[in-house]
Amino acid sequence: MASQPILTAEHEKLWAFVGEWRGEEVLPQSRWMKAGRAEGFVSATTDLGGFYVSQTYRQERDGATSFEARGIFGFDTDDQHYKLYWFDSLGFVPPAPASGLWRGDTLRLVRASFRGAARHTYTFRSPDAYTIRIDYAWEGETWEEVLTGTYERI
Repeated sequence: MASQPILTAEHEKLWAFVGEWRGEEVLPQSRWMKAGRAEGFVSATTDLGGFYVSQTYRQERDGATSFEARGIFGFDTDDQHYKLYWFDSLGFVPPAPASGLWRGDTLRLVRASFRGAARHTYTFRSPDAYTIRIDYAWEGETWEEVLTGTYERI
C-alpha cells in the first residue's frame, strides 16, 4: 500500500497566490494577441486539502473580457518541482504541466508543446503584490515576451 501524501512547506509556499488580485498588464504584439494594455483579475483558492492552488484568470480590454484561463498549481514530491496545469480560452490542451522551482521570491515554470514553449515567471514583491511575465518560444530557444503584469491584492 502506498504511503499517504503529507502536506509540506513546499505545498504551503503556493498559498502566496491565494486571494483576489487585480493587475495592470502590458502585451506586446504576438501571434495570439494584438499589442496594448489590459486589466487582469485573478481569484485563487487552496484546493483538495491544501495540496493545490486553483486559479481563475480573466483579462479585460476596453471593458470586455478578451482572454480567460484556469490554472492549478501543485508541488510534485517525487521530482521536487512545482507544477502548473494551464487551460485557457485559446483552446489548446496542454500535453503536460509547466514545471519549475522557486528561487527566493520568484517562481519560474516552463511548459513545452508541439507549438513551442511557455515560461511563466512570478515574482512576489510583498505578500500583497507580485509581477508576472509570460514569455513564449515558438521556434528554438528565442523567447518572446507575450505579457507582463503587476498585480496587487484586492
